Amino acid sequence: MKLADIAHIQSGTAFTKKPVVDNNGDFYVLDSTAIAEGRVAPERMVRASTRQPGLRVPQKEVLPGDILLKSKGGSRLAVVFDFPRQDLPAFPSSLFHMIRLHERGRFDPHFIRWVINSNQIQSFLSDRAKGSTVSHFPLAVTKDIEIPEVSIDKQMKLVRLGDAFNRQKMLMQELIFTKQKYRAAFMNEQIWGNDSE
Repeated sequence: MKLADIAHIQSGTAFTKKPVVDNNGDFYVLDSTAIAEGRVAPERMVRASTRQPGLRVPQKEVLPGDILLKSKGGSRLAVVFDFPRQDLPAFPSSLFHMIRLHERGRFDPHFIRWVINSNQIQSFLSDRAKGSTVSHFPLAVTKDIEIPEVSIDKQMKLVRLGDAFNRQKMLMQELIFTKQKYRAAFMNEQIWGNDSE
């Protein structure tokens, strides 16, 4: 089945002007800087104001469980907005396609993210990307993503397994970094007779 069969899909807000940071603003903008290490980092969202002259007022806020797929630029990865509602609404920029599942009991958003981030779908998106300067793919391509019919129980198991693999990868990276740090400290001590780095 197609992603459009199980979800409402729309583009993020195409702001007429770049939102200016306003600590007294009344909404958050979620752009590419708010995505770090495959997740949304709410502390990196930009607080802006609908009172900014010439700024188009955003239409549809992102809600917990919504999937954001980056449709412009080199990275085409999807993330799940996994946070309770902020003190102010948050709106994704036009860099993203926002995906909201019709039936949360039938499909898990983390499973859909996992499918979109799979090699098969990433190749599908790359093959359909347009533009020589900044590559992008239209909403129709996102709607056409093929979603396998998998029971919700199996989806949850696959998500847990994927999370375990991701944790293992992060731990391995931390181990490599720590080993390099200690090796450098040891070599400095051997060469210079102190533990300066």
